[in-house]
Amino acid sequence: MSSKPISKQQGNKIAKEKAFEFQLQTLTLEMGYIERAISRIDQITQTTKYWAILIWTGSISLIFSQGTPKQFIIFTLVVPLMFLFVDARWRYWLGHFSYRQIKISEFVNSEKLQIAFKTHNLSELIILDPLGISYRDTLEFKKKKTFIRAIRSTEVWPLYTGMILISIILWAFFYFNPTL
Repeated sequence: MSSKPISKQQGNKIAKEKAFEFQLQTLTLEMGYIERAISRIDQITQTTKYWAILIWTGSISLIFSQGTPKQFIIFTLVVPLMFLFVDARWRYWLGHFSYRQIKISEFVNSEKLQIAFKTHNLSELIILDPLGISYRDTLEFKKKKTFIRAIRSTEVWPLYTGMILISIILWAFFYFNPTL
């Protein structure tokens, strides 16, 4: 059986097509990884909230059971404050994955994908960048993905602010009622 030699140009074309197929497979794997990471971070933030509520209500219960709410109830605001920063940090990282997912979606739903298939070249999209490191220097990324925005997100701010306010209200109630 003799094999026909291929020209250098044909060899380059075949190599380019194989590399393009590999990039597409890697992009598919990256999208799955991003989905799993987002799901896992959602679970972590939910668990963080559960622990925050449990420890906060437990500390309030403990203070009331000791009969000293006036002196120590103000310290219960530390619990939601600490968990606010932990939860916001996870939201911050979630934002990185979400941003990358958006950028992949924009690429897949644009003419850039058709051009990539015609040219067998994914140069318009960096492959295997689930945290969106390649976008960190862009103005859009810097505006959208800040730690302050993570703190102010609707998943973080209302819960922990409410817990802090309740601690302050309880402290004020017991502090300004000397008969209690």
